[in-house]
Amino acid sequence: MSSIYVKISEIIADMHVIDTHEHTYPQELVAGRGPSIVDIFEGAYIFWIAKPPAKRDDFKSLVKSVKEISGSAFYKACSIAIKDVYGVDIDPPSEEAFMEASKLIREAYENKYWIRKVFAEYSLIDKALWDPYWDIWRESFDPELFKPVFRINSLLFGYGRGVKDHNGNNPYVFEELLNLKVETFEDYIDLVDRVLEEAKRRGYVALKSALAYDRPILFEDVGREEAERVFNKRGLGLTSRDIKLFQDFILHHILSKASELDLPVQFHTGLALIDGSNPINLVNVIRKYSNVDFILFHGGYPWIRETAAIAMSFQNV
Repeated sequence: MSSIYVKISEIIADMHVIDTHEHTYPQELVAGRGPSIVDIFEGAYIFWIAKPPAKRDDFKSLVKSVKEISGSAFYKACSIAIKDVYGVDIDPPSEEAFMEASKLIREAYENKYWIRKVFAEYSLIDKALWDPYWDIWRESFDPELFKPVFRINSLLFGYGRGVKDHNGNNPYVFEELLNLKVETFEDYIDLVDRVLEEAKRRGYVALKSALAYDRPILFEDVGREEAERVFNKRGLGLTSRDIKLFQDFILHHILSKASELDLPVQFHTGLALIDGSNPINLVNVIRKYSNVDFILFHGGYPWIRETAAIAMSFQNV
């Protein structure tokens, strides 16, 4: 190993960073379910490429499953972290290692400051932008570590009262939270505006779109009358075209409001609903809302070159 490589590695290892993308569950939530290595694997997306065990304590089945993908970047990165944080070597996978790691994980999460310790001491993360998709209006979090971002997905699902985004969120919960009543399309637009204004007031530092998991991320210009026509159907007899018209209009409205509130917008791009998640789809809105800062997550993988070209072409990316 060359001395230059060693020097660069040492410099990188000592760098403090701002983490722009986290979905970390609160300590009390994790501790309350008796966490194990399975929880770590879920958070590391191991089960995107490996089959999870039918029972959480079936480590024999878990070993068999992850052995098939133990050479992947998913598993290698996770195993390095487990060894660094908990001192257990899970590469190669074994029942004994999984049991020992699970015991240490459960014990660690009994400490209410464990997550802060992992971020600040092990990872040198000074602040993290936090997207709690399971509870998008959550008030309880560690303010010393996290700065919340507001996930906008649910706001595009206001075309029917019973409709939810891919995480099960529905925008009409904000009627009660903000003491509003939605009866007309104008009322709904007011709800969207109030939600974004209140998010800004509460200290949210950005908006976050994970819409690539719900639909293609091409958002065309749509007239207000078209979106209102769809809204007035109250969720009945809607076509896929109707839904797209409504959602496209709302997304443009959100970006206009983001400009007004000076909120950057994070977009999940790349792996998701793969036929519609190419970041090139966002070029029209990046161009139109030139005073909104767009953050394209994951480098648009597998469209890395496209993402680089977009970043070179637009100063607001």
